[in-house]
Amino acid sequence: SSAEGDFTSVEQPYEGTLFGVQALHDGAFVAYGLRGNVVRSLDQGQTWTLSASNVSASIQAGAVLEDGTLILAAESGQLISSQDAGGTFTLLEQRAQPAAAIVPVSARNILVVGPQGVQVVSLGKRTES
Repeated sequence: SSAEGDFTSVEQPYEGTLFGVQALHDGAFVAYGLRGNVVRSLDQGQTWTLSASNVSASIQAGAVLEDGTLILAAESGQLISSQDAGGTFTLLEQRAQPAAAIVPVSARNILVVGPQGVQVVSLGKRTES
């Protein structure tokens, strides 16, 4: 049977594969995928714009810290952060293993799970960019 009408496909500025999405505050969402592509929506997913991630490796995992900082992890081990709902990203000094998933475990620590098992990464003190 057809499920026509049960969902709506939404146009986005990146036509490749996306691996995940993070819900932020006030109806904002950030989705991420192949070759460092990041798209964001500020209207509950109705419209999407491309954001510059500053990485070229595929982004495979994301998490939101207690203070609202978005952390994304690339397959290269690179970590990027955004404090403006995915509008801009900063490449962090810290590196992690290639990540299948990340979750916050405290205000400034994340748990990274991937092909090398489990790793705790300290993000250090928050710095204003």
